[in-house]
Amino acid sequence: MAKHPAEVFGCSFRAALDLPKKGRKKYWCPFADDKCNKQSRLIKYPMGVCSVQYGDSLVALCPRRFLQDNTVFKDIADHYFHTRNDLVVFSEIGLAQTGTLTM
Repeated sequence: MAKHPAEVFGCSFRAALDLPKKGRKKYWCPFADDKCNKQSRLIKYPMGVCSVQYGDSLVALCPRRFLQDNTVFKDIADHYFHTRNDLVVFSEIGLAQTGTLTM
C-alpha cells in the first residue's frame, strides 16, 4: 500500500524537488499565502506536507490546505444552506479560558 507525501508546499511531491530556491527558502504555503506553519518536533523548519497518498486515497493533513479560495466553506454553505448570502469566514476564533484556534 502506497504511503507517502502527495503535496509539499502546495506542489505535487514529485515536483517539490523542482521548487524555485526562493520558494524553498521561504517555506511558502500557497493556500494561506503565507509562510507554512506546520512544524515538526524533528526538524527546525516548516515541513510543508499538505497531503499524503494513503493507498488509493489522497488525505489532507494540514487545515490550511482547506483554505484555498474558501472552496470548502462555499461548498458547505451551498450544501446545507443552499445559499452563500451572509456567508462569513473567520480566520481565528477565541475560546474563553481555552485558547485560540487559528486557521
